[in-house]
Amino acid sequence: MKLRVLAAPLACLLVACGAGEGEAPRWIELARGFAIGAPQPPAPLPGAPAAWRIERVDPEDAGRLRVVTRPARADWTDHGGGLWSVARTLPRAVVKASPRPQPVHVSMPELEIKPLHKPAIARGLAQLGTARWESGRLAALDALARPCSLSTLERVYVLLDGQAPILDAAWDGTRVEESFDVGDDVEGYWRMRVSETSVDAVPVLPGQPVRFRVDLPPDAVLSYTPLVLAATGARVSIRVRSGERVLADVDAEAGERGRRRIALPTAGGETEIVLEVDVAGHGEFALAAFLEPVIGPAEIGAPGARPWPAAPDIVLLMADTFRADNLARWGGDPELTPELNAFAELGRCFVATRAPATWTLPSHASLFTARYPREIGVTSKDTRLAARADTLAETLRASGYRTAAVTDAGFVSASFGLDQGFSRFDESGRVASGDMDTTVRAVEDILSADDGRPLFLFVQSYRAHDWVVSEATRARLGERYTFRPNDDFHSPEWRARVLDLLRNATHGEPLQGAEFDEVVAAMEPNYRGAAADTSAGFGRMLARLRERGGFERAVVAFTSDHGEAFGEQGVVSHGNGVWEVQARVPLILRAPGVSAGDDPALASLVDLPRTLCGLAGAQPPAAWGGRDLLQPAPAEHTVFVFQCMPDIPQYVAAVDTRWKWIFADEGGPGVLRFAYDLDADPAEKSDRAGDAHGSDWSARLGRAREALGELYRPALEAPAAQLGESQRRQLDALGYGGDD
Repeated sequence: MKLRVLAAPLACLLVACGAGEGEAPRWIELARGFAIGAPQPPAPLPGAPAAWRIERVDPEDAGRLRVVTRPARADWTDHGGGLWSVARTLPRAVVKASPRPQPVHVSMPELEIKPLHKPAIARGLAQLGTARWESGRLAALDALARPCSLSTLERVYVLLDGQAPILDAAWDGTRVEESFDVGDDVEGYWRMRVSETSVDAVPVLPGQPVRFRVDLPPDAVLSYTPLVLAATGARVSIRVRSGERVLADVDAEAGERGRRRIALPTAGGETEIVLEVDVAGHGEFALAAFLEPVIGPAEIGAPGARPWPAAPDIVLLMADTFRADNLARWGGDPELTPELNAFAELGRCFVATRAPATWTLPSHASLFTARYPREIGVTSKDTRLAARADTLAETLRASGYRTAAVTDAGFVSASFGLDQGFSRFDESGRVASGDMDTTVRAVEDILSADDGRPLFLFVQSYRAHDWVVSEATRARLGERYTFRPNDDFHSPEWRARVLDLLRNATHGEPLQGAEFDEVVAAMEPNYRGAAADTSAGFGRMLARLRERGGFERAVVAFTSDHGEAFGEQGVVSHGNGVWEVQARVPLILRAPGVSAGDDPALASLVDLPRTLCGLAGAQPPAAWGGRDLLQPAPAEHTVFVFQCMPDIPQYVAAVDTRWKWIFADEGGPGVLRFAYDLDADPAEKSDRAGDAHGSDWSARLGRAREALGELYRPALEAPAAQLGESQRRQLDALGYGGDD
């Protein structure tokens, strides 16, 4: 498939130069600011077998491509019983760089063949050629719904019902999430899914160079990370030219990583830059990509000591499911989270901050857009942020920032539209072993890819959500907390007990009985231990930022997307209420010129985008709500907390400087259900909704209801999320699947 560049780069990012300098240094993102040609007929692949071709996954989708091969009839082996197989000739890395077999999509005329991922059966099929899998074991295939396909690393198997013709069989060897995409509503950028990372990229096919004509700054370099997907033994050369002049010609290995810097012609001015790839050996197909290709000044200096004045780096650390009282400044155990407690001493602590929602997806969507969940339509597990939303990352990027994110996936994923504006969105930071090593390594990779622009880095971890306590934390805090074995909280029996309690909980009426007390008593210590491990992990990241240099000039914030309940008001967990233990979150901001200490003014995560843009000198979009937290707070102010968890009773809270009102969420603020005087009753023990109150209280309630009603006017329509099976399994493990 041919991709044609129709226009010169439009996205030239400017940062003011120092006094006495000439032109401002510029960064040109080659993957951005280009129009992609209309769909074209599949193009032949020079040097590739005749059976190879490139075609679109969907004719209606102008940005998704796939590699297809069509084996000959004689290539198929009949194993009997409707089982056929053929050698898998696609380069493995094109399918997926993984030691485990992956589903391969097989198509036949007038027959839909469903791809399956059954590792146990696939392992058995892999032994057919060596007779180690007895023929009687093939009976296991009888339980599978036919027709279907399974794949091993070496062969593709098709299980048919009867003698259907296979002469015309073909399979798609590229997963959709590994294709390159053009955004739904944004014309003209290239993006690839590489393993677990969504990244801006320029894909290049053999014999089909991609050309750019750019107004080149003098003394510039092209920096990029190479990616090569090719079969073992194929020789792949990645080449960068300026016109006919070769600037770099490097043999590349499949799966190779590492940032490269190529010096560009020193004269500057309008210049042609050509990216191309050649492949030799075995007539194999190869796909190459230039990840995050950026042209910028050769001299970039050290962070905090650039040769030009620059905006500050911004680092936003997000601890998922992290109660405010995990920290000493919010009344917590001073021994629990020493690293974050030390950071809190350096920054301003907004001690009256609420999350916009009490579970992950709507809270993050609101944080990134400075809009409440009902405004942007992200109100269920099946919705994703609309591409038309104005995000914090997009705003900072347009102001000259390099933008990157590292997350633990789940809801904080490109699948839910949260990668918008990030040049690199890495979802590899899975919490599986009780540490945050993968996340820290990904952060270090991003820091090492410095190209001179100020950095906006977002880091999210589910570490506190997971209730896994490391051995180091058990040794340090074992005398203060009674930790249960980690496996206790991940067994089917335990999950069944907790879910049964959650289903029977009545909002606002505490559950009674020894079983409920036992569950809560068992859960909370492990949660606190996981919070301690979260603190240790983020402490390591803060140490890396200091080692990198420029920490004193950087803006660093720490917060959470929601809290966690342990029996208060008769609820456990989050997303099933809008109580203070679920809604209150820590917010710490350390920035140059911002004094340390407690700030008692009412705040919301919806306020954070305007605050960070103010520190960056960036212009916030007009559609944003919220306020700049570093400006004086208004005398009358209200923030809102949405539950947004369908299939159970819905509630929404309005919080002002004294009162909290909880309404039924009925497509608008419905009946007032609860009211609390937070000055006198911060733990929400005494419901005041039925009491007689004065005119001031009634006036406040009326203004809060009116302001809340405005938030039910949707500004955006949220499209449906498209999830793969592995992501559904992860959400289920986090407690968001099925009846959870």
